[in-house]
Amino acid sequence: MSRASFWAARRRDERGAYAVMFALLATALFGLAALGVDLGNLYQRKAETQSQADLAATSAAAKLTVSQAAAVQSAADYLNHNLKAGQDAISASQLTDGDLGNGEVTFPSKYAMKVVTPGATVNFGLSVPLTGNSSTDVASSATVGLGTPAADHLIPFYAVFGEGCDYGAQTLSDPANGHVQSIVPTNLQSPASNSSQTTNSVLDHATPYQFDVGVTGTVTIEGSGLSGVTTVGFYRKTSESPNIYEVPATSASSSQVTATLPAGVAGAAGVWWIRVYKNTGNKGWTALDNALPIRIGDGPIMCPGTSDAGNYGMLKLARSTQPSTWAPDNIASGLDPPLSLTVQTNTAQIPECTPGAANVVYTATTGGATRYPNTNCVDTDTGLTAQVATQGLVTGTGTGKVGRLELHPTTTAVAGRECSPGHVTRQRQLLGHSVNDDTLSCFMANPAMTLADIASPTYSGGPALDPEIYNSPRFCYVPVISVDPTSGGSGHYSITDIRPCFITSEANESSYNTQLFTDGTPSTTMNGTDIQSNRVVSMHVVFFNKNALPADGAAEAGVILDPNGPLVPVLSD
Repeated sequence: MSRASFWAARRRDERGAYAVMFALLATALFGLAALGVDLGNLYQRKAETQSQADLAATSAAAKLTVSQAAAVQSAADYLNHNLKAGQDAISASQLTDGDLGNGEVTFPSKYAMKVVTPGATVNFGLSVPLTGNSSTDVASSATVGLGTPAADHLIPFYAVFGEGCDYGAQTLSDPANGHVQSIVPTNLQSPASNSSQTTNSVLDHATPYQFDVGVTGTVTIEGSGLSGVTTVGFYRKTSESPNIYEVPATSASSSQVTATLPAGVAGAAGVWWIRVYKNTGNKGWTALDNALPIRIGDGPIMCPGTSDAGNYGMLKLARSTQPSTWAPDNIASGLDPPLSLTVQTNTAQIPECTPGAANVVYTATTGGATRYPNTNCVDTDTGLTAQVATQGLVTGTGTGKVGRLELHPTTTAVAGRECSPGHVTRQRQLLGHSVNDDTLSCFMANPAMTLADIASPTYSGGPALDPEIYNSPRFCYVPVISVDPTSGGSGHYSITDIRPCFITSEANESSYNTQLFTDGTPSTTMNGTDIQSNRVVSMHVVFFNKNALPADGAAEAGVILDPNGPLVPVLSD
């Protein structure tokens, strides 16, 4: 055979092999194509049932505030009106029969529900020889919870119900601010001697009004009718120890008295109250309501609106970081998940609660402790110091968190409105930082409506605020407890309510049309943050009724803050 004939015969033999290989490969390729088509149908049906689960859960979530049965029926109604190919109609009873094949609704918690859709049958076609299956069922699930809009705006303070600091415009101030205080504690310790005598001397102010802890020095008391003063007394409330020191006056004139600050006073942080005693003329101690406050250490920010001045304080709320950073970080950025707060449902645990009792959720305030969602039993702190407030609100914290009010531009709540005092848009400059300058009246839907209208426990007029309020860093929530910890003793306290608030100096009578401020005019107000000695020494807020809040807004995923306020559904998976 010639060489040419040999190669010709060889090519004819290879053409036969190619034909066999092509037939085998074509069969595999057609099978893969068929599998791709069936998988495409499967993924499409999965996407359809996932959308079905999401919408069934979110549409039924609103019924959770009615009853779980109502939520189940709502989910069944949605599923039946939106059946997917390959699904059979379903009843509410089937959703609670424990059979996942025909759909199911379960409740991870009181205000959360999980919806599993009925199986949707997907029939396979040409891929059956490859898979061995002619069909499969596809189902999806969705879990939804009811969340409070802007729940991450909770600040770590507390108000006390019925004590005058839980509604309306309040000045949460350092009581030792260098000015005469018209309200002093009614349980202030009495002088050790001659306590029944009262002089008509008048005390105006003390200088300095603040001493660092452990630092003694001379305090100068100015006023009138002070000639003959021999003794200066320093007093705490009877519930606080130590609570009394009396020292000789080092000098006295008709308008001024000086004394050396006792070491015992300098060593006990907090607020002390000064009275003086004179032994000539109109003898006796200055009147109780004329006692002057001085402060040792950083000042607690309190509400001075009632007799005890301790009814607006700070909560001790744990984070994953060191305890020394908890307070400023909680002010700056809200709580550290999974910690969230809600109201106590066990009335037997009000006002004080016992960790471990039925329906009591308590998060310990020790480093590394587990943080629990829906905590309703809390610890109070010793007081919000001026430095902590300054860091959390303005200058930023030691862990790198930006101050709550910084880097948030002023919001236009309603088209055409400007939100800063005086109806302008601006960034206020505080301690070298540019901070938000919103006012609450800017978010009032009715520009003639006053803050007093919504700052009432009896307000029932429905939503009165624009949803943009939820985007303002000055909007806040504060837990309410029902006993003043000062009089209630040390312990754990149940949250009985959640009160919405806004950081501003606006007065109760203020409206958008007529802006009024408790600390000046629109051009002079500090709008909620008073600065002295490079520190925030007082904060002004307005507490208002939750009925005035708009129902729409973005909720923080997984957070159920206030079941009695506006709630929106939040998908968590």
